[in-house]
Amino acid sequence: MNNASFRLDQIPVVGNYLNNFTRQLPQISVEGTKQAAWRALAPLFDRNTYIPIARELRAKIENNKWTTAAAVFCLILGATFHYFNPTLVYEGQKDQAGRLHGQGKLTFPNGTVLQGEFMEGKLWNGTVTSTPIRRPGPGIKSSTKKFVNGKPEPAVHIVECTDGRVYKGCLDVQTGLSHGPGEYTFRGGTRIQALFLRGKIDERHAVKTIWSTGIWIEGQMVNGVYNGVGQMGQPDGAVFEGHFMGGKPDWKKYAKRTTPDSVYEYFPMTHDGVGYTLVRMNGKTIAIGDVNDQGVVTSRMSVAEYEGIDPPSDINTQKGEC
Repeated sequence: MNNASFRLDQIPVVGNYLNNFTRQLPQISVEGTKQAAWRALAPLFDRNTYIPIARELRAKIENNKWTTAAAVFCLILGATFHYFNPTLVYEGQKDQAGRLHGQGKLTFPNGTVLQGEFMEGKLWNGTVTSTPIRRPGPGIKSSTKKFVNGKPEPAVHIVECTDGRVYKGCLDVQTGLSHGPGEYTFRGGTRIQALFLRGKIDERHAVKTIWSTGIWIEGQMVNGVYNGVGQMGQPDGAVFEGHFMGGKPDWKKYAKRTTPDSVYEYFPMTHDGVGYTLVRMNGKTIAIGDVNDQGVVTSRMSVAEYEGIDPPSDINTQKGEC
């Protein structure tokens, strides 16, 4: 039997963990140290492995009773677990030095998956998908981060809310609130796509609402209601472009309605102090009169009277910027 002493850091993976960690100590903050160690411990708790010392360290993390020694020990535990656990699986290409290089997929024991193009052992172009500790009920269900030329983009999270909504998008890591581009899906199937600012819709940018019926609106919002320039689509393919007021199309301003067969334009006009709307289909005037909420014109003139009448040349037909 070999009585030679054995050190844990002689295991290659453990040694790499320690070397990388100690090299970064002068640069990283206490909070960064805690996060690194917590990630190392996560697989142990995901697999319900009972380690009294690790549980004690976890309590210290949560109570902010933290030391560098505790961080190092957490990293040793995580590295040892990764080294000896057979569920760490890599499928893909490697270079002559044995490093991950080329297309591949790396699966960690805690369910984290790195997939895409690797270069010299690092993910270069691809995605990192992680699943937090699985608990029933609301909370973050998964997070996906995309790497482009070795640089990570903001992570996309899937979060189940207490009221039944599901959020997919960017989060503020400090508060856990939606922050950046994202989408909320409601129980009935309605979806809202927007740019969020600390949990609220940033109305300085266009907002898109998609109903389960197939109707959608995209445009400017004011206090949660569509007011201003926007578009509205129908299940039959018809699209309205113009202005909204109180969440409904404003037919008293220039508007365009495109169907699979025709293009309708609505021109607001005034004659002898009386307002009315001129409607053209495929460039030809077809009606002049009042327009109801559905865009239907109640004609006030006969075909002979309005035939050949054109809208004023200086009318503003620009739909504007969302």
